[in-house]
Amino acid sequence: PDRPHVDRVFRFIQLLVEGQNMRLQEYLRHQPECVHSVDLISAAAACVDAMTPYLNPWSVAVATKAMNALAETVMNPCRANQRLLADTKLCACANEILDLKAEPVEGLEEDHEHLVNELKAATVYALLSLLECVSDSYIPDRMLASLDIAILVDNMNLCLRTYNPGRL
Repeated sequence: PDRPHVDRVFRFIQLLVEGQNMRLQEYLRHQPECVHSVDLISAAAACVDAMTPYLNPWSVAVATKAMNALAETVMNPCRANQRLLADTKLCACANEILDLKAEPVEGLEEDHEHLVNELKAATVYALLSLLECVSDSYIPDRMLASLDIAILVDNMNLCLRTYNPGRL
């Protein structure tokens, strides 16, 4: 059909950096030999920011791919990309994503609750990736300033109740 292939672009970005190739991670942020460098990492984070208020059962999978791609761009860790993402609205978006409620949707082939839980997992994965091997307080301070800790705790408790009910 006539839909943009944004999900494929995010998957391509993820595959480019999946092996934690530092040079490719940095190249996605800045292309030094180009006349006009394009910061694909900030653009991907801005796309997540733009789509977050409008998430629906048909766009959740795209947001999940975006979060997985962003997580891969900072792993190894790529400190410059970690700092860059910490300065975007990604953590504020994480609040909205982690606060999503999955209601049953008629006509949806996949289980919407499962799709929302996958998005939440990808979001937590991206947040954890931002903290990988962090040695100063800049990134944690930026994250704490944006994240709603109560929403994080609620999600962790929900996971515990869902996947290990005997522990709570």
